[in-house]
Amino acid sequence: MGRVVDPAARRALVLSGVMAAVFLAAMESTVVATAMPTVIASLGGIRIYSWTFSAFLLTSTVTMPIWGRLADQVGRRPAYLAGLTLFLLGSASAGLSRSMEELIAFRALQGLGAGSLISIGMTIVGDLYGVERRHRSRILALGLLHQHPVRPARRRGHRDRPAR
Repeated sequence: MGRVVDPAARRALVLSGVMAAVFLAAMESTVVATAMPTVIASLGGIRIYSWTFSAFLLTSTVTMPIWGRLADQVGRRPAYLAGLTLFLLGSASAGLSRSMEELIAFRALQGLGAGSLISIGMTIVGDLYGVERRHRSRILALGLLHQHPVRPARRRGHRDRPAR
């Protein structure tokens, strides 16, 4: 006989998983931007380094509607897990790349998966909650995309609140 799971606990667990995956997709650009000077020193290729960002952004943006259609056809969970797998494979492969060309190709693979994490993630959140609670859950998940983990250094004379 199967175990009965509380629907509220299940929703919270799924929302936590979606938020963790969205956080991964949001953090990758910060990590790559920070590591890029070291990567260029190791792999060379300063003339093409901008493609590491462009390849990721292009593939993730172009594949978002494709992932949405795939999720409608095969189901949210299989499509989301396939995208997460592609994202993680691309991340691991990018970490093991030996040239800038490999790094760019693996970042493109990573972007293919990232397109699913954001688009299907928001769809899953919409499926989990009714209309009255949906906006709050999406704000939580989208808030991760807009939070920048590194605050700018304080400048002399900078205030957190406006001067009177």
